[in-house]
Amino acid sequence: MSQNGGVDALTIARSALQGRDDLQVATVSNTGRPWIFTCWYDANDQFEIVFLSKDHRRHSQDILATSAVAATAVCQRTTLGEPVQSVTVEGRCHQVTDDVISDAYRRFTNRFPQVRQLVSREQLLDPSVPDFLWLIQPERVVLFDEVNFAPPSNQPRQEVVDW
Repeated sequence: MSQNGGVDALTIARSALQGRDDLQVATVSNTGRPWIFTCWYDANDQFEIVFLSKDHRRHSQDILATSAVAATAVCQRTTLGEPVQSVTVEGRCHQVTDDVISDAYRRFTNRFPQVRQLVSREQLLDPSVPDFLWLIQPERVVLFDEVNFAPPSNQPRQEVVDW
């Protein structure tokens, strides 16, 4: 965890990731082809990310084949040349199963209540329903923050968590 004048990189990263709605997630197929998609998501204090998607989408097929993912949220939208702030999570992704579905579904539907009208928790456990709730479990979290860790005196790239 890095500190800069009382600014804590871990706290900034948590707040920045939890303050966004859209996330870009990169996957890789079992033949090594990369893919990236955008999704609505919820993130907790441990940087675990939950999102909803259909089982037939390319990224879902990639995740089923190889669980490695990387995700990023650009938190400080600026124009070229202005300070940038983003959070990147590297980890493994898997379909949420019945042992954690209640918590994941609650988190996601608290953030996006309209999902309750699209799919129920019970439906997510039904193999005939094409909707999956996915969970990214982080292995590394990086904050890139030119706002609070501005060059040249500080390093904007802050390794926040590395399991």
